[in-house]
Amino acid sequence: MNSTVCIQEHLRSAARGLQQKYSSDLEEEFVEEAVHFRELVQNEKLSGTSAVELQKMLRRRKLHTVFPNTDIALRLFLTLPVTNASGERSFSKLALVKNRLRSSMQQERVSNLTLMSIEHDILREMDFKNIIKAFSSKKTRRKHF
Repeated sequence: MNSTVCIQEHLRSAARGLQQKYSSDLEEEFVEEAVHFRELVQNEKLSGTSAVELQKMLRRRKLHTVFPNTDIALRLFLTLPVTNASGERSFSKLALVKNRLRSSMQQERVSNLTLMSIEHDILREMDFKNIIKAFSSKKTRRKHF
């Protein structure tokens, strides 16, 4: 079997698997569209180009109308790593907070501290003076004689 035919069959198989996994986003035509897009990339000598550059090229040349499913697949690929990294960061912070304060806290407080640790950039911008004043005025123990 010719190596080009073997590569195309492997690409078809992988594209079919991706289309089945994301069937609500990618149409069945994606399989053949992927083969044609690969030929375009080879003809334009864009092999080794990053997914971001391929996405930009599709948009710049207005080829996203010719390869709509490829455009969607590239967008899916480019957004997935961000989701994974933020999830890993959340679990990493949770493990850090839980290890340090495991025995002395209730679950709600651990959750709140974890959220504060994850969103530390937002907390740094906040002005706590008004919050502290409001809290102290509500929690002061006053005796009335």
